[in-house]
Amino acid sequence: MYPHDNPEIIKPAIRRFDSIDDEIANDIDLISRNRISRLYDVERYKCLDHSIAILFPVIEHPSAANIIKSRDSMRFLLSLYPEKKDLRAIDRIIMRPRHIEAGGIELMALYIRASKTLVHYLYAPHSYDIGAMNTSVYNEQTAFEINRVVNRNVKHIPRDEEHQVQPLLYILSLIDIAGNPVDKFFVKTDPNDNAGIISQINDVSDYYARHGY
Repeated sequence: MYPHDNPEIIKPAIRRFDSIDDEIANDIDLISRNRISRLYDVERYKCLDHSIAILFPVIEHPSAANIIKSRDSMRFLLSLYPEKKDLRAIDRIIMRPRHIEAGGIELMALYIRASKTLVHYLYAPHSYDIGAMNTSVYNEQTAFEINRVVNRNVKHIPRDEEHQVQPLLYILSLIDIAGNPVDKFFVKTDPNDNAGIISQINDVSDYYARHGY
C-alpha cells in the first residue's frame, strides 16, 4: 500500500514552523521515533564490508527529476568518494523531499550522530570548487579538507586546476564520527538569482508535504 492510499498518513495542510530550528527539531523527532520509514523504499550501497541503507520516497513527483537525486545517481556519487573509510560514519541516508529555508539560508543536510544517519534535503543546485574551498561559515563542521575529496597525488591533478564537486561529496568530507549529537549543513543562496529554481523546489516540497513527508 502506498502512503497516498492511507488517510492516516496524508496531511490536510502543509506544515509550517516559526523558525528553521523548529522545523529541524521536528524532522529529528520524526526520524528518532522511526515514523519516517513507511514513506520510503530502501536501497543499499555496499562498500567493502560496509553497507549503507538509502531511503528514497515511495511516491515519485511527476517532474522533479532535476531536483531529487535518483537511485542510480546517488549510488554513482557514493562510488566516486575516494576515502572509503569515511563512509563507515554513515549507516543510513534519507533522501528527504522537503525544502527548509529562511532568509536565503537553505538546509542541505543533517547528520544525526547516534544513529549514523545523514538526512539529505532539497536545495538549489550548486557545486563546490575544491581548489578554493574552505569551511562554509554556514555549517557547523570541521575544516574542509581537499585531500579527502580528491586524492590529487594518485590522480596527478595540478593544485591550481579548478575542480567542482557535488554537495553530497562535500558533506561526506566533513562528517566525523565524534562531535555534536546533530550536525547541520547550510548553504546561502541569492533568492533573486535563484527565484525560478527555488519556486520549483518549493512546489515539489509542498507536494510531498501533502503526502505526509
